[in-house]
Amino acid sequence: MPYCKHPDHDEPGLICGHPLPCPWHTVTIDTRATPPTITVPATQAKALRPKMLRRLKAIANILKE
Repeated sequence: MPYCKHPDHDEPGLICGHPLPCPWHTVTIDTRATPPTITVPATQAKALRPKMLRRLKAIANILKE
């Protein structure tokens, strides 16, 4: 079973080690919800740059079709 290799969400000096998909470091897409939802962990807030937001919007548009 693969494990998360990102820094721990409480102690950045440690490796997270949570089994994947890690709830703190994994973007999840729920296609069963109406409308479909994309959940971005709060620990990834720094990753939400314009390029990432464009990609998430593109995914949302694909799911909407």
